[in-house]
Amino acid sequence: MPVVLLPFPTAAQNLGLDLGLKDAVVPSDAPPIPAPRFYRRGARKLRRAQRTYSRRQKGSCNKAKARAWVARVHQRVANQRADFVHKLSTNLIKTHQAVCIEDLNVRGLARTKLAKSVADAAMGLMRRLLEYK
Repeated sequence: MPVVLLPFPTAAQNLGLDLGLKDAVVPSDAPPIPAPRFYRRGARKLRRAQRTYSRRQKGSCNKAKARAWVARVHQRVANQRADFVHKLSTNLIKTHQAVCIEDLNVRGLARTKLAKSVADAAMGLMRRLLEYK
């Protein structure tokens, strides 16, 4: 059975986006979309997992299990962030003809004291996904 790809519906409007830390995206034609801050929400679980990991004896099986637990917590946060950005970018692309985004030096912002918040906002990921979509 052949796969039929349907084109996105044509929309007659353009959109300007402003990326931020408090609001993930501030569109030019709609109210701001707040940043979900997945890392900050998962910080308690991550803190507990890392504390447990650091208490385990070096080279033990329980240390390996605790390391896997820390990795799962990090992976969950990354998956939540990617899912949010994918859904948001797809929605923006489907409803607008052209999307313009501000030119940010995300790598430079990630080297400041706001690095954790910049990484949690996933500005670079949003830009990459909008470019390819």
